[in-house]
Amino acid sequence: MDGSRGRRYAVFAAGVVVTAAGNVVLTRAAVGNSPPVTIPYVLSEALPLSYGMFTMLFNFLLVGIQGAVSWRSLDRAGRTDLVLELGVAVVFGALMDLFMALLGGFDPEGIPLKCLCLLIGLVFTAFTAYIQAVADVTMLPADGVSYAIAVRSGRRYGIVRVSADTLMAVIAACIGFATVGYAAGIGPGTVVICLLTGVLANIMMSRLGRLTEALVPGRSLEALAEGER
Repeated sequence: MDGSRGRRYAVFAAGVVVTAAGNVVLTRAAVGNSPPVTIPYVLSEALPLSYGMFTMLFNFLLVGIQGAVSWRSLDRAGRTDLVLELGVAVVFGALMDLFMALLGGFDPEGIPLKCLCLLIGLVFTAFTAYIQAVADVTMLPADGVSYAIAVRSGRRYGIVRVSADTLMAVIAACIGFATVGYAAGIGPGTVVICLLTGVLANIMMSRLGRLTEALVPGRSLEALAEGER
């Protein structure tokens, strides 16, 4: 592995850790979970498996969907990175349970603090989607599915991401009402993140060209941001 690719994997790994922490902060703040973890959360409320375990299993499903969308178009390195997402799913699920334990006493009160938690979650979620597209190695499965569909369809990433997040939130709400009687983990924050993450990530892709070039020389996300085929 060359130094550039090794650095990109290191940046990605750090992003996985912080993303898990950010998702747990949103969960503990009770403002509404990020859409990619709404289904695992409501299942953990209804069934005797942990939040992290359901996150891992759900991400396995997303990897399968991504493979169905993009496997034939991937080169050898791309297929390797897709397979590596299975490992990412395991690590991400374990980190979710770890941070749930570490932040067990974190219970932010008051609207200002809750809004701050939501803002942090939104910005970091969008930046993580952007940085994974920049790194162009393996991805978190939820981001990988949106990225693969955007590339395959030629549609703007932001549009695809909003659509995927909306679908996951709606499914989670349906599961919640059918199992525990309410939309567990769904709240105003879910709607905000659902509607704005893809848009904000798209803005980053189109506006942070200098940062993209600094992180990965020769890399450009303008075509993906504009939805060019």
